[in-house]
Amino acid sequence: MLHCVLLILYKSPIEFRKGIIIIFLFFGLAKLSEKFDREIYNLLSNTISGHSLKHLFMVIAGYEIVAMMRLNAAEYIDFKSLKH
Repeated sequence: MLHCVLLILYKSPIEFRKGIIIIFLFFGLAKLSEKFDREIYNLLSNTISGHSLKHLFMVIAGYEIVAMMRLNAAEYIDFKSLKH
């Protein structure tokens, strides 16, 4: 809860609010799919379990973290000057 308040109140020179919201959204979906594992499995006709969806949601959250890091690094580093 505190992290939500800090996210709203803290103004960063780097805009990362959208990415953080996406990360928390997919983390929440992962936790819910883990909690309702069997119900999801039965609902989806025994094809995919909540546990499998949990991993999928966490991969998406992880991708967003990497994308945010690359985007923010690009603002501070001139990658063209690093190439030989």
